[in-house]
Order: sequence, then structure tokens, then C-alpha cells
Amino acid sequence: MSFIAAWNEYLLSCTLNIDEKIQTVPVRLSYLKDQFTIFWSQISAATVVVVIPTLLIVLLFQKQIVAGIANGAVKE
Repeated sequence: MSFIAAWNEYLLSCTLNIDEKIQTVPVRLSYLKDQFTIFWSQISAATVVVVIPTLLIVLLFQKQIVAGIANGAVKE
């Protein structure tokens, strides 16, 4: 959940991170467009490169994620 929250902080990271070395992925992806053109192939390729490691981590730890969600949902 914290990954999704960090991912969605586009406005904050776009405003506060001036240095290119510490910018987040959504901010860097937004630079792949010009005033009149959008480079869809580069945006798509970069998105796939970013999503694949996240997807692999979720698939590897799927049982632990589901168990953690289930344990957190139980009231005592």
C-alpha cells in the first residue's frame, strides 16, 4: 500500500524534486512528451520496464501479502 501511495505523489515530487537524480518514475515519464508530440513508444517501454520488477515481487510474495492482509482484517 505504501508503494501505491508513493507512486501517486506526483504533484509533490514534481514540485519539490528539482534534481534529476532523485526524481520519481512518474515525473520522469512525464518528461517524455513535447509541446505537440507524445512519444508513446518510449513511454510504453519505460512503463513496462518499471512494472515488470514490481509484478515479479508481488508474484513471489503473493502468499505472504495475502496472509498479511487476512491477518490484519481479523478482529479479536
